[in-house]
Amino acid sequence: MKRNLGSLILIVFVLSAELFSYEWTAYASKKEAYINDSVHLKYECDFKDDGALYTIDFYPKADAKLFDLRLLHRNEKILDGKKRVVFEYVAKLKQAGEVSFDFKVHMKKTTLDSIVYTSGSRDDDKGDSNFILDEVDLETLKVSVLEHSTSIIGEFTLEVKEDKKEIQAYEPYHLDVKISGLGNFDDIKAIKYTIDGVKVFSQKPLTQLTLTKDGYKGEWSQKFAFVAQKDFLIPDVEIAYFDKKTSSIKRLHIQKTQVKVQEIYKKEELLDEVSESLKFNFEYLYYILTFLAGCLVSKIKFKRSKMNSEDTLFVNKVNKIKSINELSILLILHNQKLFQDIIREMDSSEPISLVKAKKKAINLKIKKRL
Repeated sequence: MKRNLGSLILIVFVLSAELFSYEWTAYASKKEAYINDSVHLKYECDFKDDGALYTIDFYPKADAKLFDLRLLHRNEKILDGKKRVVFEYVAKLKQAGEVSFDFKVHMKKTTLDSIVYTSGSRDDDKGDSNFILDEVDLETLKVSVLEHSTSIIGEFTLEVKEDKKEIQAYEPYHLDVKISGLGNFDDIKAIKYTIDGVKVFSQKPLTQLTLTKDGYKGEWSQKFAFVAQKDFLIPDVEIAYFDKKTSSIKRLHIQKTQVKVQEIYKKEELLDEVSESLKFNFEYLYYILTFLAGCLVSKIKFKRSKMNSEDTLFVNKVNKIKSINELSILLILHNQKLFQDIIREMDSSEPISLVKAKKKAINLKIKKRL
């Protein structure tokens, strides 16, 4: 009887050691938040020893309707011979109401048989029977999600860079917009400008972000180029967001801009002026003949010369273009002054064909080098 009692005490002691060999705790950074706000979730597992025999499988899944989930950190360290494992996540809240974070974790413990088996001392294959798998229900964390009138929430600042407000016709006017701060940058939509008589070229928004406990921190930027023949007005733009610190609506305001465009004289106007003022003088004959000779020499040189690497790259880019609009963008960005006549022809009421425009652009580029 005493022997049986001793065995029972030993079994209880072993089971107690198994049950209390680790402990999980859970933490949420806030109990109340707003739609599109971020909540920091932390789960800690403290072992009574070094936890060498344990493997933790913890892969919580997001609820597509209620929240997104991103892993922030997974840290593991031993303090005074005891292991602590910490998992940190950032949840972005999507819907008003109460959101529950109810996750499970699998604790896999290696048995003595498994150690013997993996060391090669045994030949039989017991597979998963060499491990003890324990599923643990973690503490449920709840957050009340409140509504607000905008889709963007955070703390932001705005920086706008502009060109000088007086340009020549077909010279691009550049505008750069940058938003910095902390918040849900992915909900900031691309800015769109539509201005009569103005071609607007815009870059897709770019972000440089770092995930933090409070959400994403970094920059959102978008670049624009405006091309026109006459003066134009860039309208103002406002981006409303909910400021978490003041719990109020704030606005990032891009001021309207009036751009003055200096028109370029048309070819026919210049020819008229020249025909009225020019008086023939036989002394010019020598210079005319010299000029013609130079043209002939340049043509011969052109036929014999080979394109350099810059010309080849330009020609390849032009040949790949499939629309007048794409060609216009390339010529403006490459050298708008050199190609301004071609750009004007493409933008006229009766634009030239794409094939002809490509040919003229390539010839003009190569002639400039020669």
